[in-house]
Amino acid sequence: MQANENLLSVPDLAKYMGVPVSRIYNMVFYRKIPFYKIGRTVRFKMQEIQRYLAGVEILPTSDNNNFVGSGER
Repeated sequence: MQANENLLSVPDLAKYMGVPVSRIYNMVFYRKIPFYKIGRTVRFKMQEIQRYLAGVEILPTSDNNNFVGSGER
């Protein structure tokens, strides 16, 4: 990691992802998201967060007949 790379704080990441700060701490506690521990603070690299988000993305299917609750049978 280069010294000039920007690191995100927990509140910054929560705002970026649109989730509560507590959700970020929970993801860190269960090691669900890549992070760095610097002393007692937790920081995140934007590039790693974007890679993480791409890996958990759920893409829509092209088969619309599998929609549950569509009322059609």
